[in-house]
Amino acid sequence: MLEQFELLVAARGGVFSPPDRMLERVHTLSVTEDLDSISATEVRERIRQGAAWEHLVPEAVVPLAREIYSV
Repeated sequence: MLEQFELLVAARGGVFSPPDRMLERVHTLSVTEDLDSISATEVRERIRQGAAWEHLVPEAVVPLAREIYSV
């Protein structure tokens, strides 16, 4: 699949180094420490439950998440 698409990775709790064969297709995102501890699973669960989640993601991500999850 990486032959057709690129992958963005936000390393949590450390540094991520993609395998050499994927170096050109995998890009590491820089995230602040306050976002490092946030789990995407937790965000999805909060969306599913109708609980507040917007404060857990970067402001620019909120509209996209609303579109994807029809919130």
